[in-house]
Amino acid sequence: MRRLPTVVVLYGPKGAGKSWVAAELSRRAGVRHVDADLLVLDLLDQEVRPDPWLGWLDQVETAVRRTVGEYRCVSVEATGAWDSDWILADRLTAAGCRVLSVWVTAPLEVTLERLAGRRSRKVPVSRQEVR
Repeated sequence: MRRLPTVVVLYGPKGAGKSWVAAELSRRAGVRHVDADLLVLDLLDQEVRPDPWLGWLDQVETAVRRTVGEYRCVSVEATGAWDSDWILADRLTAAGCRVLSVWVTAPLEVTLERLAGRRSRKVPVSRQEVR
């Protein structure tokens, strides 16, 4: 019996620790990570703009599905703040993936501190958006 590919969608606000969880999944279980932040930043660098209703859904889904073709277990991050974040899970399920949704959170003070000290390349977010 063929096992379905698995996609772990890490939901949570910016600065909650989703990237750290993804890194631990990779290190401990060999889960391949699709970095949606880097994908979006690269698209912005190419002057590609998001769809007004779906944002970057099509591009993120394409990257995840391509990666699932190479690896049996993949993770991707989403804030859960946009309808497209939830549509992604529905589309991946419809495409034959087993989707595990994981909510990652931390206290507001911790997320604000993490965001202030960020050194990695991430999609910018304001303090107001975090709140």
